[in-house]
Amino acid sequence: MAYLLIIKKCVDTLVTIGATLCNEDHEAILDRLPKNYDSFVTSILSHLDPYIVEEVKALLLSQKQRFTKHRYAIHTSVHLIFGDSY
Repeated sequence: MAYLLIIKKCVDTLVTIGATLCNEDHEAILDRLPKNYDSFVTSILSHLDPYIVEEVKALLLSQKQRFTKHRYAIHTSVHLIFGDSY
């Protein structure tokens, strides 16, 4: 996902110059995720324990893999139903 790469580049640049990100910065980043991540963002932001950025990163990558897997399953199903005409 291009958005995650842009975030990583920005965060890496900030770290390089010694800047730190606060929770509000993290929330702003999460708020910019595509709409299909809304339930994920709600889950992260409503968690009672403080979140760890590395855990959120791992969860985001896992969510992305699920979306990819789901898209592939839909594509395969459509192809099976409609054949090459689709």
